[in-house]
Amino acid sequence: MAGDWIKMRMELDTDPAVMMIANCTELDLYAVVGRLHKLWSWADAHTASGRIDGVFGDDIDRLVTQFGFAEAMKSAGWLEIDQRGVLFPRFHRHNGKSAKDRGLRAIRQANLRLRKSGAARATKAPPEPNRSEPIRSELKPDRSGGTNVLVGPAPNRGGMYLTQAAFLDRFLVNVSDALKLSSHERQSQKRSIYAVGRRLWKFEDKIGAAAQAIEMARSKVGVGLDSPIKAWQATVNEQWPKEIQC
Repeated sequence: MAGDWIKMRMELDTDPAVMMIANCTELDLYAVVGRLHKLWSWADAHTASGRIDGVFGDDIDRLVTQFGFAEAMKSAGWLEIDQRGVLFPRFHRHNGKSAKDRGLRAIRQANLRLRKSGAARATKAPPEPNRSEPIRSELKPDRSGGTNVLVGPAPNRGGMYLTQAAFLDRFLVNVSDALKLSSHERQSQKRSIYAVGRRLWKFEDKIGAAAQAIEMARSKVGVGLDSPIKAWQATVNEQWPKEIQC
């Protein structure tokens, strides 16, 4: 066993390969990331090369409790399956003792640079802010290749950035909670809720439109409807007849 921890990248949930696995398995991004952590931890404990003989796709699926997960990883290029067993490509990049040593060394160097930078700034008086200058919002490209949208103002380069994948996941959770869907119902209705979310994403005020759609969902609960989800979809289509059709 190489150690009791593994390396995982920040913003792994926005990696296109993770999105592909999520689409193939119909899991949300965070469920995919959690299963990847489980699988990579297991692999780190049982192989130093990335090759594990005698273990196949069905075994991976049982390990992470999700049918089709191994095939989805294979489609994303993160797993190879042959007659011998499975192989994790580029295993040494993030797993094993050498990868962890590189990671720790990078963290130490980053902390050293941060301390030196902080000491240099401490010798200079901070500039007085211009109170008359208006706060400007910013729009930045997403390093993962998508487009990040700024939610709210960004004073002093702050603010929140939202990818389409994160928007859809949050929309799914909020609508499901508003409609009081069970876990099974949430999975069965995931595609239809995502379809609404993808069209809302095109709106200039996508956050406001999503909030309105969620409030519509909440209004369908507890009023004696046979199918709150269908009633919600009908209301959405009536509210936005041209922009959205579920």
